[in-house]
Amino acid sequence: MKSFFIVVAIFILGGCTQPNLQKSQQNIKIEGCWSQKSITKNKDASVDELILKKDGRFTLTFLPFERYKDYWGRYSYDAKSKKLSFYIEGSNIDTKRLDLDGKVVFEDNNSIILKGFFLGKPSYAKSKPPKEYHFTRCKQR
Repeated sequence: MKSFFIVVAIFILGGCTQPNLQKSQQNIKIEGCWSQKSITKNKDASVDELILKKDGRFTLTFLPFERYKDYWGRYSYDAKSKKLSFYIEGSNIDTKRLDLDGKVVFEDNNSIILKGFFLGKPSYAKSKPPKEYHFTRCKQR
């Protein structure tokens, strides 16, 4: 009987000490520099640099070179619903078939997954782009 109360106490106290992940994820900032994690099958179609600025502007580049960007514009993000949308204002690639609305899943403060997007691919890419985009924080160049 004594062990039963110990198990119940551990279960109750353990539940009280776990962080509220949903609440803590709302505090994670989406702004910053993001780089797609290396994907063996889709390496030539990966996004090397996605920059989300605090002022609501973004740039996306598959292969950064000096000041070159593949496309850029504005974005909106709702922390509660995790909905992210991109609005292109200029580009150096064909952006007609892109799907720029989806959800953000935070793995932690330095890793995100973009779901429901098609961010495109560079003209030289032979592989298909991923169904999900896994990004880690990077240093802005």
